[in-house]
Amino acid sequence: VKGMNFTPQDVLLDLSRERYRWTLQAAKNMGVQLIRIWGGGLLETDDLYDLCNEMGIMVWQDFPIGNQDTPGYPQDVWEAQVVQNIVRLRNHPSLAVWCGGNEFNPYSYGNAATLGILERNLDIFDKSRLYVRTTPDDGSIHTYPDMDPVWYGVGYKHEPWISETGMHSMPEAGLFHELVDSTEFVNLGRMWDKDFYKTHPEFIHHFTEYGPGRVPRMLSRASHISDMTDPTLESVTEASQVGAGEFYQVLSEKVQGNYPVTTGLMPWVFKRHWPVIAIQLMDWFGHAGAPYYFLKRTYEPTHIALDIDRMLWSAGDKFPVKLSITHATDRPLTGGLATIQIFDKAFKPLWTKSVAVSLAAGPSVLKTIVGEMTIPADYRDSFFFVVVELSDMKSATGKAEGRTLISRQTYWPRTTSKLDDVAFRQKYLTQPLTPWPTFEKGPGDASPFLKPTVSASPTTLTVALLDNKTISDTESRITVRLKNTGKQPAFMTKLDITGAKRAIVASDNYLWLAPGETRDLTADVLWREKRSRAVLIQVSAWNAPVESIPIAPKP
Repeated sequence: VKGMNFTPQDVLLDLSRERYRWTLQAAKNMGVQLIRIWGGGLLETDDLYDLCNEMGIMVWQDFPIGNQDTPGYPQDVWEAQVVQNIVRLRNHPSLAVWCGGNEFNPYSYGNAATLGILERNLDIFDKSRLYVRTTPDDGSIHTYPDMDPVWYGVGYKHEPWISETGMHSMPEAGLFHELVDSTEFVNLGRMWDKDFYKTHPEFIHHFTEYGPGRVPRMLSRASHISDMTDPTLESVTEASQVGAGEFYQVLSEKVQGNYPVTTGLMPWVFKRHWPVIAIQLMDWFGHAGAPYYFLKRTYEPTHIALDIDRMLWSAGDKFPVKLSITHATDRPLTGGLATIQIFDKAFKPLWTKSVAVSLAAGPSVLKTIVGEMTIPADYRDSFFFVVVELSDMKSATGKAEGRTLISRQTYWPRTTSKLDDVAFRQKYLTQPLTPWPTFEKGPGDASPFLKPTVSASPTTLTVALLDNKTISDTESRITVRLKNTGKQPAFMTKLDITGAKRAIVASDNYLWLAPGETRDLTADVLWREKRSRAVLIQVSAWNAPVESIPIAPKP
């Protein structure tokens, strides 16, 4: 089950049906099959359940108990609320799971009466659905490790269900320019300092659950992407999102690859109820950040993944090339071809291989060992790139007519001289909760970060507007065609819209575009202000300059 945790749309209860539709449609488009209504939030409005019925999204419903014993609950009020909501919700086909609430002890004396009332009324009024006393419990876990995400496939390989996990990131820079005093956009590499809050009051106001101890795990991810010693606002927001995106991608693939032992994943959290730095895929305005797209690509029905052993390597190491293909449709795939390409930091080929793939009707996971590459002995403190693709034979006439791409994933493991330290290497290889290392000058504190590494191998893009459809006074659907016209892959190819306040949910973003490749992308756009002038569609990559085309305002 590919799920997400769900918190209220708005802390001030701006809960319009249109706003719910935007959020839930984005979740549906991402491949989300189930949302958990968190017990610290609301017993949600009828609009949410009606829309989930319509869209085919299952609901896991917590009751409002969170992180506490409840001997002081007025039990008559509690029972009235329990009965009212069971009867109100039980006829919604989207309702799949009842849960007592969030992170409390359901076996304590302080919760005995509260749980007794809940369980008695569920037994009377709705026997048909799965009920769990709380989460985590009954085979599920909540976990927020600061580690190499490959350990999800080792340390949690016996877990049936992961009902909370995730990684902090920062929303796009425009949110902060809109809401926070710009004089606070300094010393952002020291968010972990215990005195940071004194000079950054508005910034901290928009950092949920702020604590200096929560910051390093976010910035350590970002430090592999760009220099985090004294970053600009734009640099730290982008790098934290991409660093979190890599984490979500690998953890999701390791969890899905453990099927049928692990059968459910619900990362924390889809969208926040306040415009904040947080663990989130979509910001408060409804704009999908980079982690949304990284996780979306893993939630596709048939997904190919590099079954990578770890993200950090040494020069001269043997790099095993293994694949994990998750196939969740009820149709077999008989003409599949898996292709693996490994490039150096300048996108020069190091290793490539293709293997035929056949998949039985799902759900199933196919694991296969393809080969092994020896990392060059002089390849120190450098990134390398692995691209895995699954394609199928394309035929409209019964004859082979080329191949159709089904799934593609990109990885950027790195060699680092940090592993030359015997104690660090031993700890990293054997202890799953070893904190993710921070790079102050890049991998191994010697070579560039990921973004400048990629930027050194430039390419070019073109963009054409294929369609601009008005959905409502505030929504549009735009379709564009991107082409990589250069000789290098375009890395972190991004579609954006500038010139007006907007939120965007695209069909894909932050993607790999091979030389000569063309991709059509669709973007649902929520206009947050009236467009009095032309706005620009922009496409760019970390190694390609911005290309823009105008969209005229509607009359």
